[in-house]
Amino acid sequence: MTQTGGLVILCAWLIFAGLLAILAWLLLRHEQDPLHDLHRPGPDGIPAGPKPEQTSQEDTSDAGRP
Repeated sequence: MTQTGGLVILCAWLIFAGLLAILAWLLLRHEQDPLHDLHRPGPDGIPAGPKPEQTSQEDTSDAGRP
C-alpha cells in the first residue's frame, strides 16, 4: 500500500457518494404536475388545453336522414 492509499480510498468514496446523490436526485425529484401545463399558454399565446373533438363531414351528412 502506498502512502496515499487512504486518500485514494477516501476520494473514491466521495466520488461514489456524489454519483449516488445525483442518481437519487434524478429518481426522487418531484415531476411537474401535467395538469399545470394545460393552463400555461403555448408559443402562440393560446392555452394548451384539450382540443374540441372535430366531427367529420360523413357524420354531419347523415344527421338529416331518418
